Amino acid sequence: MRLYFILTGFILLLGLDLSGWASPDPGHHGQKSSPSQQTHNPGASKADQQQIESLKKQLSANQKKLAQSNQEITRLKKEIVILKQFNKNQAKPDNIMAMAQRLDLKRGNAYYDQKDYTKAKAFYELALKWTPKKGQKQDGIVFYRLGVISLLEKDYEMARGYFRSSLLYLSANDKVLKVKAHYNLGICFKRLNKDQKALSSFKRALSLNARFLKALIQVGELQYKLRQFTQAQRTFERGVSVDPKNFYILLNLAKVYDQQSQSKKASNYYTRALGVNPTSYTALYNAGLLKTKEKKWREAIRLFQKAYRNHPKRAVLLYEYGRSLIMLKQYDKAIRILTQAVNLSPQDADSYLLLSNAFYQKKKYRAVLIALEKTVQLGKREANIYLKMGDASFQLKQYPNAVLYYSQALAMDPVSIPIRKSLAKAYFKQKYFRKSAEEYLWLIQKDSKDPLNYQRLGESYLGDHLYERADKVFKFLLIRFPKYKEKSKILKFRKDLLKKKIAKTSK
Repeated sequence: MRLYFILTGFILLLGLDLSGWASPDPGHHGQKSSPSQQTHNPGASKADQQQIESLKKQLSANQKKLAQSNQEITRLKKEIVILKQFNKNQAKPDNIMAMAQRLDLKRGNAYYDQKDYTKAKAFYELALKWTPKKGQKQDGIVFYRLGVISLLEKDYEMARGYFRSSLLYLSANDKVLKVKAHYNLGICFKRLNKDQKALSSFKRALSLNARFLKALIQVGELQYKLRQFTQAQRTFERGVSVDPKNFYILLNLAKVYDQQSQSKKASNYYTRALGVNPTSYTALYNAGLLKTKEKKWREAIRLFQKAYRNHPKRAVLLYEYGRSLIMLKQYDKAIRILTQAVNLSPQDADSYLLLSNAFYQKKKYRAVLIALEKTVQLGKREANIYLKMGDASFQLKQYPNAVLYYSQALAMDPVSIPIRKSLAKAYFKQKYFRKSAEEYLWLIQKDSKDPLNYQRLGESYLGDHLYERADKVFKFLLIRFPKYKEKSKILKFRKDLLKKKIAKTSK
């Protein structure tokens, strides 16, 4: 193996292209001027200048090759000296293998320190191939470093094996490395979606160092993910006692309290987290959500505004920001924010639905229909959506479309009183008096305490020329609701008109 390295060095040395950097014989009569001399020649053509530049580049490349070869030769000479020393002392093969292993480890460590992990890994693996003496243990640090390199390469299965081996061979004095090995082993398990094993590894790291913040954070996050909220709370509280100003611990503790519906404590820790990192999107967004749960819309808007300044392209943030603005009846601003949300996330049906609410409040009914049609196209089909589409069409006096949308809504929710009322109104506007009367009869059966239903039923009978039925309904309305005076003049007028028409038909 060592002879192979020696021969390789000499081959590299002999194989260099020396023609590019060898200086010409000054005594030769046909010698050309040097590049430096040609550079200062004022009459030199452009082609000559380009040739000079290419020669300079070639010279520089050859000089680098020469330097690298010299370094390799120096290293090989040192190895030859070491091997000669072993041969003089009639060294045993075991000692030679141990020396070779140390050389590979030395090279691996050098490359590892230089962060050249590919070469470091190659030499470490070469070092591990040397068979150790009987009873001699492998170097645990080598396994640990190989684990780190595999972790950086995202080869989590390989990294897991190396970290386990490092824990077998690390001595009792290497406590710091043992803690890191357990922690990194937990990271491997976490990346492999083995949460319970990851949790066990992080807890072992904490058993060796109870103040290891990274392990505390990982344990708490896994407990939160596994819905072990009480344990997660205790873990993060331990973290606060170790470092009261650690942003991630404060933020996660706030999330735990929020999940447990302890709003005051959650708000307190969100505020503390924002004191450490005032521009954190997660802290601002979660704190704003907490305020929306408490219906503190102004405070929520203030937090969402801060998050929006630093993160203007988060569709989820814009949705909640727009919703809060609608709750405070700031419809124009809500329309602007929600329009940005649908532009950022054109496949989000909820944003279109919320935007339609803002348009409806501003009486922009055509825009309402466009937004709701987009919502339906994206697969969100609910009775409430078709009801809103019917209302927008009704306001635009598109009564046939209104009837169509109300009918679709009714098919999804046959016992909805608001849908039945809206459909009855649309039928009446289209002069489908018999159908509107049927709907008002259904409404009276469900809610007999609403006098308006009786009034609309009587009007439907009038429109259908069923005067006797209309007269009975109006009489019953005045008897049943004697204090109903909102439409008393109209009811009296229609009652008189009904009497005249009945008298006329009887003649």
